[in-house]
Amino acid sequence: MNDQEGNRLFSVAMIALENGDFAKSEKLLRETMEAMGPQHPVSLLALKTLASIAQEQGRYEESLHLSLDLLDSQIATFGINHAEATRTIRGILDLCKELGDDSITREIESMVRAASEYDKNNTSQSLKRLRTDPNDRKKQGLKDKIACYFSGLFNK
Repeated sequence: MNDQEGNRLFSVAMIALENGDFAKSEKLLRETMEAMGPQHPVSLLALKTLASIAQEQGRYEESLHLSLDLLDSQIATFGINHAEATRTIRGILDLCKELGDDSITREIESMVRAASEYDKNNTSQSLKRLRTDPNDRKKQGLKDKIACYFSGLFNK
């Protein structure tokens, strides 16, 4: 599929969102991401929109995972110190605060500060390895999931 078709899907998804048809919008946003690839700017915007929809609907865990996926792609594309990655990290921190665990927020802030010292390639590879880790993180609590995720930023 070409960029024109991906852009069309994204536009129709935004119209559906504006009309309150969240299910259709989410479906089209996912199709946009599949069509454009994980690092295409429109895919990044689609993923960011999906995370926002999930958060607005109170699906906080899903929003957190989508935000972490977005951060993966942003780091791979721009590096951890890019403004878009920084905004996503801030959104993840805000989401953690909304979930009511300030200890998670402090832990993430500390980890992100240290992680920003690593270069884009090491960070991206660590995140990829962690996201495909065979261990079942579903059995872990939210705090453990987040700590596990961000700890991958420090491993080379």
